[in-house]
Amino acid sequence: MSLQRRIGLGITLAVDLAGGTNYNTLGAIVNAVKHGGTKKDVVDISILSDFWKQYAVGQCDPGEIDFEIAFDPGDNTALSNTNARLTTMHATSGVNAFPFQLSIPAVASPGTNTAQLINFSAHVTSVGMAIEKEKMLIAPVKLKLSGNPGF
Repeated sequence: MSLQRRIGLGITLAVDLAGGTNYNTLGAIVNAVKHGGTKKDVVDISILSDFWKQYAVGQCDPGEIDFEIAFDPGDNTALSNTNARLTTMHATSGVNAFPFQLSIPAVASPGTNTAQLINFSAHVTSVGMAIEKEKMLIAPVKLKLSGNPGF
């Protein structure tokens, strides 16, 4: 398999509030979608007679995703708008995570001309707002992945 060099230009992040596969793009991503990586729990299984400690791996934490979207305070009148979607997801509690889809654009020739779709489930754990004098208004968002992230 040859390495397909890809750039982040044109990535989209979408969600289905109904829990299915009818994804709607979640705002305009400003700069990046960052995943800090997965992490396995390490359990100390040493006993008193062991000179060297011994470890086993336990469960795997799928991690978190951080991103920023363009923020428009007036964009909250219906569930189809970005702020309303984020507010709905952030206000939801329980075990049911929302299905997300990250779409990475196709690679121009000589690469493959197909987009890569990455599906995962997550909870919206943080939504903020950044307002600076001479910069675009943005909303930083944090997702907590649930289950196998698929990447």
